[in-house]
Amino acid sequence: MFRERGRRGRRVRLVLTVALTGGIGSGKSSAARILEDCGAGVLSLDDIARSVLGPGRQAVAEVAGLWPGVVRDGTVDRRALADVVFADPVALERLNGIVHPPTWREARRRLAGLEAAGCEAAVVELALLAGSGREDAFHGNVVVEAPFGLRIDRLERHRGMSREAAAARMASQRDPLPLADLVVDNGGSPGELERRVRDAWRDWLRPYASNLLRGERTRGDDRRPSRHELGRAVARLNHWGVGARRRGDGIVAPAPVDREAVLRAGFVPAAEGPAAFVSANPACRIELSTVRDGAMG
Repeated sequence: MFRERGRRGRRVRLVLTVALTGGIGSGKSSAARILEDCGAGVLSLDDIARSVLGPGRQAVAEVAGLWPGVVRDGTVDRRALADVVFADPVALERLNGIVHPPTWREARRRLAGLEAAGCEAAVVELALLAGSGREDAFHGNVVVEAPFGLRIDRLERHRGMSREAAAARMASQRDPLPLADLVVDNGGSPGELERRVRDAWRDWLRPYASNLLRGERTRGDDRRPSRHELGRAVARLNHWGVGARRRGDGIVAPAPVDREAVLRAGFVPAAEGPAAFVSANPACRIELSTVRDGAMG
């Protein structure tokens, strides 16, 4: 098991933490159940948000103050609340301001519990990654994708939503595809989804987790990264305060770097070559070199 000393001498255990997202009706919850069966620890941010809006919680009083008609006897009528906020971007922003902070606090607490329990990989299932401020906080983002018409049909058939309501809900969500490190196509049968998710677990998630836990990149493809892959890696490093930028097919950052931040961004010490670190992501080889001030150009 790999551990790295972090800030103030605290030791950091690296558990792969992945965001699993996709628009409503894409099938991300089905993908989450398959990953849990594979052995991942799965947190549903939607479930946590529901608990935040449970009876007796502070968020319920705040919702009642803004939209009295959606709270009855101390209980939020979720369908009535959805009808209000998904038709009004300002109202949706206000609701997010109430619900998101306590939801993310609880998510962090549960993730810490998964790490302490020795979880191999933690998957956070969430609908709203884009615009959350945490787009680059995870080691990887998995996006479940399905055609627009199929998603409408699923919402109508399985959730009893009208086609108009389903389309409005979909329109309120930002496209997560630009944030994807891996896209899972769910435009086919349940069996096809299961095969693709299990392939992703075997070929990407488990090797990534293994590299992080070992603290060295022992599994993965050495192909050159695409511009998108480099961009995602730079964004992740900068989310953790590293100050990275692209240089050719690699990344540079000013020395000295915060080693914990680099590790949280998914990089481990490089075993060979001049680079200081290499991405633990097995999809391609991305090297991170550190340079002194004035040499970042």
